[in-house]
This record gives sequence, structure tokens and C-alpha cells, in this order.
Amino acid sequence: MGFHQHSKDANEQWLSRIYPVYIANFIKGLPLAPDWKSVEPDLMNYYSINKSFADGIVPEMKFGYHRTISDYYEGMMKFDDSLTKLKKELLNAPVQYKELILSTPQSFNLNNVLFYSTALGVILFVISMLFQFWRYRERIGEQSVLLTNRMKG
Repeated sequence: MGFHQHSKDANEQWLSRIYPVYIANFIKGLPLAPDWKSVEPDLMNYYSINKSFADGIVPEMKFGYHRTISDYYEGMMKFDDSLTKLKKELLNAPVQYKELILSTPQSFNLNNVLFYSTALGVILFVISMLFQFWRYRERIGEQSVLLTNRMKG
């Protein structure tokens, strides 16, 4: 827009004169340039304001703005629609094609039975070991009392 500090090349000098005209025309509701056309979504047209004297690039109307990206998302929307349609068809399919789930008020789960059986077994084993240890200490205590009494006597 002509506000930067460095020196301008020929392209930038031209753009600093033409951009204000484009913007003023847009604000006034006039065509930006003689070849400017209103946006038509089906054509995906746009006005490219690139300029290069060296490469011969001039501002012009172009078509297919980001066509590859929009085509990709359009394809994804079609895929999603077909997937949704397939899901609806499967939900409305006869029972023999659906996964059968037998539900009972009290479900039986083998994993739960194994887990709780193992936990109970470990607890009983620990209690048994503690009892044996207690009995062993009790017998040793009795023997040591007897040994000390025999040695005294």
C-alpha cells in the first residue's frame, strides 16, 4: 500500500498506485478492474492481483480457486454420506444379520469369576501361612520354655 520504508521495484510502484484504486472501487460498489467479474461459487472464480513485469504476470480473473482442496473435501463428504447410509441400512437389517447380544439380569463373566477366585485363593493362602507361622512360633516358644526349665533343673 506504499507505507513500507525500503525502495520499491517497478512491480511494487505499480501495485502502490493500483491497489488504492481497486479498494476504492470495491467500496464504491464498482468493478475492481475492467475484466473483474463477481464471484460465482460454481466457477470458483477470483481476481488474482499478482503483478510481475519480468514474468508478464498481470492481475486477471482466474477460475478454480483451491480446486484440489475443495474437490478433496467434497469427496470426503460423499464418502461420509455413503458410510452413514450403510450404517442406517445395517441398523434396519433383519435380525439374523445383526450381532446377537444375549442380555440377562445377572451377566456371567468368566474373567470376573477367575479374578475373584484367584483373589480369594491368595487371601486364604496368606491367612493359612500366618496361622502356620503363629503355630510354629507358639511351639518354639513352648520348647524354649521347656529347654530353659530342663537346663535349670
